[in-house]
Amino acid sequence: MSVAHLFAEARALTRDGVVPARLISELQHRLEQTKDVLQGSTIAAMALLASARGERTHARELMESMAWLDQRALTEGTREYAQGWLVTDAAAEGDWARVRSLLPATLETPTLRLFAHLAGRALDGAAPNLASDDWYQLPLDARRFSEAFSVKAVEPVRPRPELAEPIASMLWQLLELTPARLSETAKAVGALLKSPKLRDRLMERATLIGGGSPDEALGDLREVFDISLGAALKAHVDEPLLSGVASARREQLLDTMYTRIDRLTDRCSEGTAPPMTEVWREFVAIRGCYSQAVALSEPGERGWPHHVVLRLMRYLGTWLRLTKKQLPFAHAVFRFLDTEGTLAGDETGARLARASAELCLPFGLTANFR
Repeated sequence: MSVAHLFAEARALTRDGVVPARLISELQHRLEQTKDVLQGSTIAAMALLASARGERTHARELMESMAWLDQRALTEGTREYAQGWLVTDAAAEGDWARVRSLLPATLETPTLRLFAHLAGRALDGAAPNLASDDWYQLPLDARRFSEAFSVKAVEPVRPRPELAEPIASMLWQLLELTPARLSETAKAVGALLKSPKLRDRLMERATLIGGGSPDEALGDLREVFDISLGAALKAHVDEPLLSGVASARREQLLDTMYTRIDRLTDRCSEGTAPPMTEVWREFVAIRGCYSQAVALSEPGERGWPHHVVLRLMRYLGTWLRLTKKQLPFAHAVFRFLDTEGTLAGDETGARLARASAELCLPFGLTANFR
């Protein structure tokens, strides 16, 4: 069965809400076994099955990754479907800024007009009038998220700790951390960790419980703060404590990226590569690690993440092109290396990736996919 038929089946299967795990696994297996090259319909079907398994974040990442493929590797309407799905997903999360960023310049469907209207009301307090006919034309894909709207509107109530307790108070700040408060919170954390009063409190607690080292407890607290701040840190910040956290997090991401690419390329060279759907998932994960590592790098450090990804992913692209004949996928890999090489100032690497991408183009995408 072709991947286009499997995509249609995935849409039908996931349209009405809860899907039995057996059916999800069966369709996933058939998707992995298809002989068609990986294309937009493949990725959309993968995203729908991930969503049916409750993996909403991964489903969103997959739908977004469809944009990495050449337009000619997408059947008519596939990109529009992915865009509509992403807009609806953002609306279900109540993320109206993301809804607005995803909307196209021309709102051609009732669903997109509805979400533009709701985003306008949420962000601006006003919005253009919505035609009443639009309500009756909304597809089930959009209507089924109405329950999620109401659920997201109710914030869970958490017991607030005593503010007199400095450690608990700081942890509460971390729970409510926003990007605007990141630097402020980091400075407060740094001051707290250096405070003699904190060590006195830890010594007092060690005496009361009959054991334990205040210095070890202080180290444990520092680790808790580093992990919490690292999870919230999305970009490099010129603040001493955050700079250290960013550097450590960046090294972790580079190690993860190196390990994942190395493992994948080893399997490819040994002839034990996973199904192409899993190779694409790895590509998505590797690009995610790379983007975060670059975001946590200072301007002069960008070349190192690029050096790692270029050296290891060039083999993957060549294997996809020559061995597996997965030309749309290979084209996406080389375009990625071209773009990142240019941004990192590696014009030689970018030029080589650009030439490799050109070698993927004479494969009749239009004839094969439209």
